Amino acid sequence: MTKVVAHITSVHNRKDRRIVSRQCSSIASSNYKVFLIVADGRGDDFENNVEIIDIGKPQSRFERAFITSFKMYKACKYLDTHIYHIHDPELIFVGLLLKIRGKVVIFDMHENVGAQILTKHWIPESIRPVARLLYKFIEYFALSFYDAVVLAETCYEKLNIRCKKIVTIRNYPKVSEFIYEENKNWKTDNRHAVYVGGIEFSRGLEQMVNVAPLVKCKIVLAGPCDDVTIRKIGSNKNWNFVKYLGVIDKKMVADVLKSAIAGLVVLHPLENYCETEPTKMLEYMASGIPVVASNFEVWRNIVEGLDCGICVDPFDTNGIAEAIDFLVQNPDIAKRMGENGRKAVLNKYNWANEEKKLLNFYSKIIEGSA
Repeated sequence: MTKVVAHITSVHNRKDRRIVSRQCSSIASSNYKVFLIVADGRGDDFENNVEIIDIGKPQSRFERAFITSFKMYKACKYLDTHIYHIHDPELIFVGLLLKIRGKVVIFDMHENVGAQILTKHWIPESIRPVARLLYKFIEYFALSFYDAVVLAETCYEKLNIRCKKIVTIRNYPKVSEFIYEENKNWKTDNRHAVYVGGIEFSRGLEQMVNVAPLVKCKIVLAGPCDDVTIRKIGSNKNWNFVKYLGVIDKKMVADVLKSAIAGLVVLHPLENYCETEPTKMLEYMASGIPVVASNFEVWRNIVEGLDCGICVDPFDTNGIAEAIDFLVQNPDIAKRMGENGRKAVLNKYNWANEEKKLLNFYSKIIEGSA
């Protein structure tokens, strides 16, 4: 009998790499019927053997947390699948309701949410510590009733998670999604340093913008950015030196990366970043370009250990600029670093290895619930 799985997210859209192109696609290609319930307002669809159900895009955080969560629960009840795989903290109570109905429920921990709360600009700074403690209590209580928790990072294993089954499925890139030009000309003039991901000040936005007029190449940014951040950074006189592409699809991401001289990942030293293996850095490596990365110990072990880029103080604008210009002025070194990073992804940091763990994990969950 075909096993049926529903992945559920009210935050991420149907193009999310971890949820869709990695997890859902892998599961769908292994004799599972897969549903994806989203709230992105783009309608129902069927893509890559995944049936997408859209419950409508919420107009506010309040609506997403309460009304959308209720709609998610109704959609889950209607589907009546074997496994429900939940991807957002605001849906944690939806999982509890499904457990009451006797369903198998998995929580996917994409981020260290307790640490992330401390940087949320829409939460008043004075209440962030209290909000963090409240969330950690809810998470500890709720996940104890779940059947399993999937961690996106090895460092999350140190968090106080109370659940019967915990597995780490790292968010490594699917190599086929990135273009590697083995014979590209590294000496051409139309090079750029690129950042792809969420556009936030805590991810080095201000530093990257201030670097733009200092370097001998273009600084290109791509990814989602909220209105508050756009208004703030728009007042920076150096913003005009930056090329901002907005949100782009994965094909355009691959095109932007393949022609870059470097990938930027100069995130600030926050609890939610320092010990992770940043997906964007690994995606740059998959594209065969060197990285300019924050000098956190875990990141240095990868970047300097593999000789695939340069580590910098993420607050040192001049240091970031010097690293970028060094790669622009030394294309042979940039090429070598890019090749080293590409080899590391092919050998270790790739989704094919994590896919095997995911399918084995699902198999055990199914057997345990039979």
